[in-house]
Amino acid sequence: MNKRYTMGISMIEVLVTVAVLGILAAAAMPSMRDMIDTRKLKNQTESIADVLRLSRSEAMKRAASNTPKVVSATVSAGAPSAWFVGLSNTTTACTDASTCVLVQGANSAPYMVTATECGGCSVATTANLYTFSFRGVATVGGGSSVTVTSPMNKTLRVDVSTTGRVSVCSPGGTIAGYATCV
Repeated sequence: MNKRYTMGISMIEVLVTVAVLGILAAAAMPSMRDMIDTRKLKNQTESIADVLRLSRSEAMKRAASNTPKVVSATVSAGAPSAWFVGLSNTTTACTDASTCVLVQGANSAPYMVTATECGGCSVATTANLYTFSFRGVATVGGGSSVTVTSPMNKTLRVDVSTTGRVSVCSPGGTIAGYATCV
């Protein structure tokens, strides 16, 4: 009796395994791209909403003290590589990291969300340069919105009410986890 034992795997088994893995990866790639695009859009939109919420919060905090009571959020809309949202203590629009600064006593810090944080996302507002001025709870420029569009043309919108309330919604209800925009 001559038994022949083989150790390891054959070349055919390796090729079949690699082919099956390749097919599975190719099938999963569109879903993965879609998921990454949606995640970038959500992160960028929430960052913009956070800047607007911070400006409202700071204005409300300042309304109770002797510091300047106005905090403005400037939205400079445009192409996917050139937009920004910034915060400042003035009623005039800020233009870059040196002017988008929130002064708190003797300290100051830049507050900006820029296009570099979401490669390919674009921002649109009712004007190319828009400033929301928060004065306590009232808002100059309220009743407006900022729309963020991803590279795969998905959109989320940040709404600012006339009372200064900041909310995020999904036009058409296409992004899960967000209310449909009215």
